[in-house]
Amino acid sequence: EMQCSDEISTILAMLQVDNILVRPGNGQAAMKARVMHRKFEVAEGDLLKLLNIYMAYEKNRHSAWCQKHFLNMKALKRATEIRTQIRRLMKTLNIPLYSCN
Repeated sequence: EMQCSDEISTILAMLQVDNILVRPGNGQAAMKARVMHRKFEVAEGDLLKLLNIYMAYEKNRHSAWCQKHFLNMKALKRATEIRTQIRRLMKTLNIPLYSCN
C-alpha cells in the first residue's frame, strides 16, 4: 500500500540481528559512542534509525567506518545476509520491491 517494501525488508533484517550498536562501558568512549549513534536518530523512531544505520553502512562497508561510528560490522554483515534472504522470499512470493525514496 505504501510502496516501501524495499525499506521494510531492510528494517526486518536489522530487527533480526542483536548488538548492532557498540556501547562501551563508560567514560569518554561511551560518550563518543552516544554522539555517533545520535547521527542516525530521527523523530520518527528507532525503526527508521535502524534503516538509517543500514543505508549508511551500505555506502561505507569498511571496518574503520564501523569502528568510528561504534557499529558492529559482523552484525551488519549478518543483517545484509538476512535482507538478501527476505528479498529472495519476496521474489518467490511475487511481492514487488518498491522504494518510497
